[in-house]
Amino acid sequence: MAESATRDAEAFAQPSLRAVFALPVACLSALATVHFGELDEPLFRLLNDTAPASTNFWRHVTLLGEGLVVLALCAPAIRHRPRWLFAALLAAIFALAGSHLLKTLFEQDRPLRLLEDVQILVRRLTKHSFPSGHATTAFAVAGLALLGGAPRWLALAALPLAAVVALSRVAVGVHWPRDVLAGAALGWLCACAAIALAARWQSAARSPLRQIVAALPLLAGIALLVDPPDPVEGVTAVARIIAVFGIAVGGAFWLGTLRGTAVRNP
Repeated sequence: MAESATRDAEAFAQPSLRAVFALPVACLSALATVHFGELDEPLFRLLNDTAPASTNFWRHVTLLGEGLVVLALCAPAIRHRPRWLFAALLAAIFALAGSHLLKTLFEQDRPLRLLEDVQILVRRLTKHSFPSGHATTAFAVAGLALLGGAPRWLALAALPLAAVVALSRVAVGVHWPRDVLAGAALGWLCACAAIALAARWQSAARSPLRQIVAALPLLAGIALLVDPPDPVEGVTAVARIIAVFGIAVGGAFWLGTLRGTAVRNP
């Protein structure tokens, strides 16, 4: 356990400037190309028109951009990476605040309001398109995994998976390509800010803060069980399985922190 805590502390070094800005610059450059090249609608059509052939795939992949789903799946981090979970909480706060601020400032309509024959595979949404909250969440998690010392298998899978989650928002018909590019840049920057702050905050995994942070997967699981994100039969079933996982694993580890046996200070 002490070895796990030591790895958790050592993983949180300050990200280099290259690590912080390389992906956001690439995403914003692509966004500018899409915008000024008037490629938003053609790219949207290209992906959305073919999405019904893989409806179940896209519906389930897009579920991984839900904040509650991500928090519930983070339950094992309570025991092995408490500081990482604290960074995830910070990233979630930054991402939620940044996403809502930009949505309010830009007030962009979604494809359903502006285009005909849009294939909508999830809940119908018409407003506040820019940026994509799911893409923001996915790339925040990818940033935390790559820069925050996640297991190697997760770090290698995080970026490709985040990209597929972001693309799923176009495929299911609720976002423009520009939305997911902006969300990817925002999510990555939120992860970098969270890691930098978690690296400085030595009390991140100490009581009582550790107990509050450790309760997040449990609370996310309960919320997910009460209110699944999308009223589609197959997706709802998967969401409930993830909810039960968050409640069971998160609850067990959280009770362990109360007894002072499951989580040690990093």
